[in-house]
Amino acid sequence: MRATLLDKQDGLCPICKQIIVYPALDHCHSTGNVRAVLCSKCNWMEGRIKRASTMAVGPGNELEYIKAIAEYWEHHASNPSNIMYPTHGMKKKRKRKAKQPSTYVVETLEVLRKKPRKRRV
Repeated sequence: MRATLLDKQDGLCPICKQIIVYPALDHCHSTGNVRAVLCSKCNWMEGRIKRASTMAVGPGNELEYIKAIAEYWEHHASNPSNIMYPTHGMKKKRKRKAKQPSTYVVETLEVLRKKPRKRRV
């Protein structure tokens, strides 16, 4: 089944249009209907988008929600507000805190220090 579909798709993922190296048989989890063979990355992302949009707007409204996001991105691609985010492009200097060893590590080290070492003869 997968090989037949992949052959019909000329070996290309219908989403990213790249040659499929790691194929995944995409299907609807509600109905079981097979949709197509996707590359593993697009199959993973499609599932994430589906779950996130279902959480945002509820089941059955995901497609309209995703279309609205795409339209929003297209509209704002040219920055019609002409406003730049205040900290965009600024490099932040973050001070990294030194990691503190866990209590277990500290206690183990103390025990090892107290143990007398056997001398080799």
